[in-house]
Amino acid sequence: MLRMRNPDGSMTAFEVTPENTLKFIASEPLYAEDKDDPNFFSKDDILALQNKNLRREMERIADGSAYYKELFKREKIDPRRSRPSTTSRRCR
Repeated sequence: MLRMRNPDGSMTAFEVTPENTLKFIASEPLYAEDKDDPNFFSKDDILALQNKNLRREMERIADGSAYYKELFKREKIDPRRSRPSTTSRRCR
C-alpha cells in the first residue's frame, strides 16, 4: 500500500498501481521535482535515450578500437546515425 499525505497532514493508504504511484510522486516535492528519472519516461523518451547512449558508445569504440572501426566500415554502419533495431542484427 502507498501512503500519501493529505493537505491537512493526515495520511491515506492507496493500492499500488502505476496511476497511484504517479500521484504519489506528484504529491511529494522531493520526487515531483526529479524530472530526470528514466523510470517515468514515456516509451518514446526511453527509446530516444537508448539511441543517444548507443550512438555515444559506438562512436567511442569506433574511435578507440581498430576492430570495431573495421567492422563498422565493412557493415556500412555510421555510429552517429545508428539505432538499436538496425545495428544489433548487423554486428553479430
